[in-house]
Amino acid sequence: MVHAIRKSVELRIDLEDEPILLMGTPEESAGKMLRGVLHLNTTEPIKVKAIGLRFVGKMKVSWSEGVGHHQHYYKQERNIMEHSWQFIPMATSTQKKTYSLAAGEHSFNFELMLPGDLPQSLDTEGGQVLYRLKAMVERPAFVHNIIKKRYVKVVRSMLPSEFELVQSMEIHNTWVDKMMYDIVMPSKMYALGETITMTFHISPIAPELKVRSICASLKEYCSYTIKDNSKMDARIIHFEKLLDPFCHSAGQWSRDVTLDVPATSPLIFCDTDNEMIKIRHKMKFVISLINADGHLSELRCSVPVVVVDSVADQQENMLPAYDQTWRSVPYDPAVFEALRCRSSVSQPICDPPVSATSSTSAIGIAPTEASTTSSPVEITSSRQPVVGRSGIFPMTPMVAPPNESRESSSSCRAPVTISGRARTLSISTLSASPSNNSFSNSHMNLVANARGTRNDTYEGSQQTDPWWQGMDLSRVPSYNSSANLDHVALSSSLPAYDQISCSPRV
Repeated sequence: MVHAIRKSVELRIDLEDEPILLMGTPEESAGKMLRGVLHLNTTEPIKVKAIGLRFVGKMKVSWSEGVGHHQHYYKQERNIMEHSWQFIPMATSTQKKTYSLAAGEHSFNFELMLPGDLPQSLDTEGGQVLYRLKAMVERPAFVHNIIKKRYVKVVRSMLPSEFELVQSMEIHNTWVDKMMYDIVMPSKMYALGETITMTFHISPIAPELKVRSICASLKEYCSYTIKDNSKMDARIIHFEKLLDPFCHSAGQWSRDVTLDVPATSPLIFCDTDNEMIKIRHKMKFVISLINADGHLSELRCSVPVVVVDSVADQQENMLPAYDQTWRSVPYDPAVFEALRCRSSVSQPICDPPVSATSSTSAIGIAPTEASTTSSPVEITSSRQPVVGRSGIFPMTPMVAPPNESRESSSSCRAPVTISGRARTLSISTLSASPSNNSFSNSHMNLVANARGTRNDTYEGSQQTDPWWQGMDLSRVPSYNSSANLDHVALSSSLPAYDQISCSPRV
């Protein structure tokens, strides 16, 4: 019986960002970090001599001219950049002939800062710009080495500050004694796979003037340079022609013409400009006219446009991602979940320990001397004290009984600790001194009476679920969801904010 040969070793290269996007021209781009992981999976222990990774960028240009004995072949190649990583053996380890690796998965992280002046990836008939990662596991004698290659795509996009490329463009002119014309385009920059919509406005001046046809074409120019020799290639990417586009009624004539940009190469290449390869594009227009005497006339014009990769166009229109580790502490989801609970719990002036624990954050209030015997109480009220950066803002009236005024005045500060995922914040609440105890109690009674009606109204509004129930308040909503919300309903459903009462100075 013949058994299939099972692959015992697998080598894989994973990249954090693919493709690599460089913003701006080579002179103004800040570069980009290339990060990734080299994975080596083995089903059984193996012996290796070395494990390494190499990054290489190359530029090639080649073409031929002439026929037969007069044919000349031009070729030039140069390295753009090169970098190597050595994972085994490590520089600090003792040099050995072979190293044993246990069965399982072995991961090796790598990173490299790519400069901002790198030419973007390109693969044309006459020139290439290629970036490649090559990993190799060197085995002992009589065993084949394991090699894995992966190409890295580098894309360049314009900065958002290049307003002249994204603004609409208009070509306006007058042909003396014949017509006035306007050609409007949405912008000067287009992505692969995009549709270009052009609008033609023609106002005839000469009598009995007719438009026979209008044409629009996208043309590409590729220039290759080797020392003192160069070559220019030109081709039409897309051509659109409309016969008898207007009904020739009185007044202005208008017509839209659409032209599709190919989505992939080699049907079209993106604009690039380096010392060996230069690619640019132009939009060309031709308006054919029939004069009153039957003669034909043509109006020709052209305008340069920029073609970028579709990935670069998408990245430029995306909002930056918010880093989860930079959330402010009070806006942790677990804190809001604890503060949104529906039921209420009455508390004495010296609150017992209140705790809300989760996998990412916790709120803890240490017990004071007057409440050391109280058991912990879980947060179940939406009117619990709200913890901020400068203290605790009580949302329910807390009035001390007369017989406990002395005990509460002798209580010390109750530390409050908020533990977040990224940092810890400690806050202390202030208590009045014994000499000001009566003033403090009377002040709290006045605040409690003033807030009684407001708290009753807020309890009545809790019968229906508020708009924020079940939402992650730590995340900024998208533009689409914010635009669809009823702003009037949101402002009317917000709860009333309680008056912040501060303790008198000691």
